Amino acid sequence: MSDRIKVSIIGFGHMGHYYTQLLSPCFDISILSSKDIQPEVEAMGARYSHDFGSDISASNYIFITVPLRALDSIIPLINDHAQPKAVVIDCCSARIEAEERLAKLKCQHFGIHGGVITGQPDAIIIDYLANLGQYFKYLSPEEHDRKATTTGLAHFIAMVFDSYLMEDDKIELSEGTVGPLLSKIIDHMRINSLSTYQETQLVNPFMSERRKEFIKALIEYDLLLDSKEFPFGKQKI
Repeated sequence: MSDRIKVSIIGFGHMGHYYTQLLSPCFDISILSSKDIQPEVEAMGARYSHDFGSDISASNYIFITVPLRALDSIIPLINDHAQPKAVVIDCCSARIEAEERLAKLKCQHFGIHGGVITGQPDAIIIDYLANLGQYFKYLSPEEHDRKATTTGLAHFIAMVFDSYLMEDDKIELSEGTVGPLLSKIIDHMRINSLSTYQETQLVNPFMSERRKEFIKALIEYDLLLDSKEFPFGKQKI
């Protein structure tokens, strides 16, 4: 039997895959997922499992890499099976809401999302990730959510372009000089879990106000252009 530190990763979407890849060289990884992914998991040096209780009870660390909406069903199961000294790490993108739900956990927990840590992290995991070049800022959940609205604006723009442009427009956009940058954001959103972007736009309490401020700036800029003014590079609106 392996004497390596045991880690259970709940979920195998983008973040579950990412942390499996990072942790499997030095940790004993079990993946808990409803997806039919056993060959892929084993190819990454991890173990695929359906036995939630057994794997959670044997784990030193538990990564939650599922959408925020799944926390309410997962937290009671972790409380029922996890060791008292186990550490839970979640990757939800809306940190205020996530921390409110994770407060029901009986064991230590902290969050990692977008290069930010919320809560009191465990040194073993953080030092391991730091040795791989992963560096983090330590922010409160509110600070994280406010900061995330900037990236959320980029996602908002990409979503609007994706809905507004015709397919011919998107092809032309991807073939230009600047357009491929926007196309890359759209493609990135399509291949990753949509729940991350949904949480950013719908659950983050600061995102609605930030979108409206941005839309107001667009309207003001449009009015200036209609009046034959071109403020770009000269002043902020």
